[in-house]
Amino acid sequence: MPHEGSGILHTMYGDLSFGYGDYIIIPRGVIYQVEFSDIRNRLLIMESFSPIRFPKRYLSLYGQLLEHAPYCERDIHGPKELVTHEEKGDFLIKVKKQGYLYSLHYATHLFDVV
Repeated sequence: MPHEGSGILHTMYGDLSFGYGDYIIIPRGVIYQVEFSDIRNRLLIMESFSPIRFPKRYLSLYGQLLEHAPYCERDIHGPKELVTHEEKGDFLIKVKKQGYLYSLHYATHLFDVV
């Protein structure tokens, strides 16, 4: 959650703009890159081994967010712009596995998916 700053989250699914107060949930296995608008950024980053869900006290019996929830369905946005990447070269990715960071190199752009 950005406490300060704004930018764009680049993923294989497209680009997602974010700003102050936004919550960004990135599922496990999604390759992403964060591009900030300026140098003044402060983030709260949490990792979870289980799915992120809305608290039950904010949901109706049918799974719809209730009126007193601190957010609503209109606040939920997915990536908007899908950018095509066809670059070739040496692309580095950092993978976290069991608390260690591993470096992997790819010959094509990491967001080039079919």
